[in-house]
Amino acid sequence: MSIRSKILRKIVEQKVSTEIHEKLDNQSLSVVSKVVRGQIKAFGVDIMRPRVIKTIEDDLRREAKKRGQAGVDKMLQEALNTPAYMDMLKDLGMGEEHLRLMAKEATDEK
Repeated sequence: MSIRSKILRKIVEQKVSTEIHEKLDNQSLSVVSKVVRGQIKAFGVDIMRPRVIKTIEDDLRREAKKRGQAGVDKMLQEALNTPAYMDMLKDLGMGEEHLRLMAKEATDEK
């Protein structure tokens, strides 16, 4: 196998693994959203809203420490592009502006 073939194969493998990883992220957000929606029905909005907010803030802070602004922006974009996640936030009385505010606070705290 030539060097060119090896390089092209490696590039294709990386692209495919990146696409699979992004699909899994969106699927995991969808699954989490379904679980939280079930918990909202069981425990109520008033109990679940602070828990979800704390979890989102912790995740964003952790990502800001690990990867900085780019990582937080990627997380935010994945959340905004997942319809089930946005529906779950609407059930909690939150929306895109709340997510953007939490992301901004996470990157400012670094």
